[in-house]
Amino acid sequence: MDSKKATAILVVLSVIVLLFAWVYLGGGNTKNPDNPTGDTQTQTTAAALEGGAEGPAGFTAQLLPYDQIFMYTMIEGKFVYSASKDQKTFIVDGLVELGKEYDSVGSLRDVNGMIAYAARKDGRSFIVYNGEKKSKDYETIPYVGKVGEEIAFIATEKNKAFIVYRGEEIGKQYDSVLTLYDIGGKLAYSAQKDGRMLVVYDGVETPQRYDRVGDITSLGGKLAYVAANDNISFIVVDGKETEKEKGYTMIYNLMEENGKTVYTGITPDYSKYIVYDGKETLVEGYEQISYIIYVNGKQAYKATKDARPYLVYNGKEIGGYEMIRHYFDLNGKLAFTAMKDGKWYLIVEK
Repeated sequence: MDSKKATAILVVLSVIVLLFAWVYLGGGNTKNPDNPTGDTQTQTTAAALEGGAEGPAGFTAQLLPYDQIFMYTMIEGKFVYSASKDQKTFIVDGLVELGKEYDSVGSLRDVNGMIAYAARKDGRSFIVYNGEKKSKDYETIPYVGKVGEEIAFIATEKNKAFIVYRGEEIGKQYDSVLTLYDIGGKLAYSAQKDGRMLVVYDGVETPQRYDRVGDITSLGGKLAYVAANDNISFIVVDGKETEKEKGYTMIYNLMEENGKTVYTGITPDYSKYIVYDGKETLVEGYEQISYIIYVNGKQAYKATKDARPYLVYNGKEIGGYEMIRHYFDLNGKLAFTAMKDGKWYLIVEK
């Protein structure tokens, strides 16, 4: 396979990974509640999930009257999301449906209390911010983020992925750019060059090269990320490699909670551990576990058992749904979107 074909395949795979992450793991609302585009308004209504009960014990459920629920963001304590109905995708902000004048919408993000999102029309993609087009056109825009309070996004053109930030196209010197993060108000991203992965932070390359890189974050105020070489995953903090001795083949969910390092590790025999401040807790009975969040100090994560989704919240299972898509902290309460009997609901802790 020649280098151009290999690069093209890498870009396509990168876009798929980013879209998967945002659709299934989660991802911007507007200070202006008016309807600048003249779109129709849709009232969401409360609905019982089954047997007259309003969701699981201790939760309330609200019907989301759409065929699919995709990406979301939180804006000033409000759940804003993309959805589809009758094969049309758009943004839902409270009672207002936005972006229906475009062929489709994609990734979205809160930037200064207003919605920034990717839209597509006539085969090209661009950024819409507070109802106005704010970028030139690109082949695709698989991810919209922010650094500080400015829009940053990944775009592709001629089978090459790069970052657009402050009007500058960044990372074109690499074979591909895969992710972007805001670390202390500065841009950080992972990139591939000559078949190896590296991290770029505030315009400076880290000297190390790896097979894989992900979960760029800050631990104790220092740049940190997950890396892997020779099928062993480890954590790099301020340039120093740690956790290699545990022998995990995969580490993900790297984060800081109450000043403690938290992550999920998988061993060669596919045993799964949640590691909190160095203490490993074996997670048994599930085929897969997804990303971890904390709501008022209580741990929550999605898990799969017998091909069915569950939320594990403060050690207890929440189940009974065909799908569980997003879960997040909604004003100090656990909230999640789930499908029951073919209908989507927003389910919020009382």
